[in-house]
Amino acid sequence: MEEPRRPERKTVSRSALETDQCTHVFQIDGYALHKDLVPAGKYIESAPFAVGGLDWCVLFYPNGDGDDYSEDGGDCVCVYLQLMCETLEAHRVQFDFRLVHPVTGLSSSEFGGDREFSSEDASWGTRNLMWISTLESEYVRNDRLVIECDVTVVIGTAVSKSETIFDIHVPPSDVLDRLGNMLEWEEGADVTFKVKEDVFHAHKFVLAMRSPVFKAELYGPMGVKNTNTITIEDMQPSVFKAFLHFIYKDSLPAMDDLDEVEKKEMVKHLLVAADWYAMERMKVICESFLAKKLDAESVATTLALADQHHCRQLRDACIGFINTSNRVDDIVSSQGYEQLKKTSPSVIVEIWEKSTKSRKIYTGSWLPCNDKPIFSPSPSSRRSLLFAASSAAAASSPLLRRLEALVSPVGSSPLPGLVQRQSRRHSTPCPPPLHPTAATRRRPSLLAKSSNGVVGGSDSDDGVVVRAGEGAGEAHLRANSRASAYCPDGDDGYEDYASVFLYLLTESASQVRVLFNFKLLNPATRVWSSVCSETSELYNECPTTGTADFIKRSELEASYVQDDRFVLEYDLTVFLGTPVSRSKGVSEIQVPPSDVLDSLGKLQEFTEGADVTIKVQGEVFHAHKIVLAMRSPVFKAELYGPMSDKSLKDITLHIEDMQPAVFRALLHFIYNDVLPAVDDLDGYESEEMVKHLLEAADRYAMERMKVICESILSKKVDVESVAATLALADQHHCSQLKDACIEFINSSNRLDDVVDSQGYAYLKRVCPAVIVEIWERSVKSRK
Repeated sequence: MEEPRRPERKTVSRSALETDQCTHVFQIDGYALHKDLVPAGKYIESAPFAVGGLDWCVLFYPNGDGDDYSEDGGDCVCVYLQLMCETLEAHRVQFDFRLVHPVTGLSSSEFGGDREFSSEDASWGTRNLMWISTLESEYVRNDRLVIECDVTVVIGTAVSKSETIFDIHVPPSDVLDRLGNMLEWEEGADVTFKVKEDVFHAHKFVLAMRSPVFKAELYGPMGVKNTNTITIEDMQPSVFKAFLHFIYKDSLPAMDDLDEVEKKEMVKHLLVAADWYAMERMKVICESFLAKKLDAESVATTLALADQHHCRQLRDACIGFINTSNRVDDIVSSQGYEQLKKTSPSVIVEIWEKSTKSRKIYTGSWLPCNDKPIFSPSPSSRRSLLFAASSAAAASSPLLRRLEALVSPVGSSPLPGLVQRQSRRHSTPCPPPLHPTAATRRRPSLLAKSSNGVVGGSDSDDGVVVRAGEGAGEAHLRANSRASAYCPDGDDGYEDYASVFLYLLTESASQVRVLFNFKLLNPATRVWSSVCSETSELYNECPTTGTADFIKRSELEASYVQDDRFVLEYDLTVFLGTPVSRSKGVSEIQVPPSDVLDSLGKLQEFTEGADVTIKVQGEVFHAHKIVLAMRSPVFKAELYGPMSDKSLKDITLHIEDMQPAVFRALLHFIYNDVLPAVDDLDGYESEEMVKHLLEAADRYAMERMKVICESILSKKVDVESVAATLALADQHHCSQLKDACIEFINSSNRLDDVVDSQGYAYLKRVCPAVIVEIWERSVKSRK
């Protein structure tokens, strides 16, 4: 949300404590005699002195007040400030007792305070200002002691009259706007580009300012300095037009007439142009645009482009996108990938290396297809693992074993740190886990195949447990440390049901969170039906999950058993860490800020391309016509107007009514859009320099510079200078500075000083109408 513009007029009031201050010097001559005559507990009193309308005195106890403060029996001197008059109210007082060194004459603070004094509480000080021995050795000389007492009495709080000041609003820099406007200004153009059948006009200096390649071509030792026509064959006219747009306006064109594909192609061509002409900011802007448009179809082509043109950030974004994409097959099958293999084969290697470094854990899924497992790997977050296996057969494949070796070292649990919980549906005690060495009771006709957990010979004795994955699948069960069990006659208490369980065979130090889904294949329709799906947490004490009432035996035999066999499949998902969404692989490329002003400022010292000489009272300055014309309408008229001599290649201007230092500062602003530092000038000289620059800005119609000068002068207005500044503002049509000066005069409590100033006499002589305006505004405001 845009911040609302604040009011230009401000009022200021000041609150200050009104005080009365005084330093009383208490000099004690004949210190030794005073000490002998004044016993402990008695004091020497200074003469009264008045501060804040009250009478005060200092009380000094040369032998202390009778109490012993030292370890060796010596006493301390005491000193107090005493209010000597009656008062009806308490008074806030700051005081500070200081001792004057007899050699240096400098005083040092020894004790101070901030207290309220009244008739009831009229004395305050310290009982241990200093040891007597220390005082006499350091501060008593020639039998004299000098004590200073600073007293500040707060009389009241004074609030000054409200004053009005003006906060002059300085407009933002308009350099980019003026530079952009010159794109359409053919009058000062000094170079022509022929691109295919189209012709474009430009300014050599602007091209050199924006591109080091153009600078070398147009002004370098091997450049074509006298050539005004350049032919470009390897670029489309629409691309060069957009390229020129960025050179002059520092932004890409809107491209509203193009669709998304055409925009991407245009930006790719602009990236190539930016790389060729060494325009880094434009190049990074194109990188940022393309990084946000990555997809599976175009990422390989964009990566090849980034590699060829040294676009490091875009290259990293493309590789990151590929390594986090779930459409790797589409990327590999794209035309861009074939191009990438041919032009940048080393990038393929880098993709693989970065993939292996960043992917210590993988996401994948195994799906049975004609007894042949299909594995589709995709990277997952480093903090999470989603491992899905469909069927025991797929899990026993060599491909799976390779992944397991990747996930877990040989001889350890492939899923370290797993978590577990008993199934919600399993209300009976967990059946004992099945170990690979344990005997399993089953009929000889029962068969456990390694494909989908095919079970043959469904009619079996009570309590027979069939373990899917025995035989060929046994290696899988050992490797994966998980097993499924099917109880054809149900678990205890569920004799009418078939039961199915999942076992964790490997001991785990932590819980294993799993999602399982048991499915049965309808032999008639060949459609899988999910019968039980649960999320559970398994652990060593309860390594089993599943359901005792998986399916009624009657329903199982009626719907899923054919030719004395049925097929049971389970999907298993084991979670490691916190699930996170898949990263889209979009990199945020940091675009550097505009460097137009920096480039323009650096070219102030570039005399090679300078084509105008300016002599100011004998001092010579070199500049560029196009820059002067861009920044000042007056210079534009002088150099390119109908009265100018366009046949002259090099022009010399003479300025006699301006100081060289002022013109140097003016030229600094033209190229840098800021006033130069005036650290070597004092306050008065700095103010005078700003006044001269205001006159120059008005002369050359440089409005922003003029307002900057107004703002500076408005903050330096005082009673001595306000009248002279007002005359300057009126003569040079500075409306904001004029209003600020008039408001200052009408709100000042030192109007007599303003009228007595030399500036007022000058104002009355050259701008008498302004004094009338001051009076009229004063009358209106005082109503």
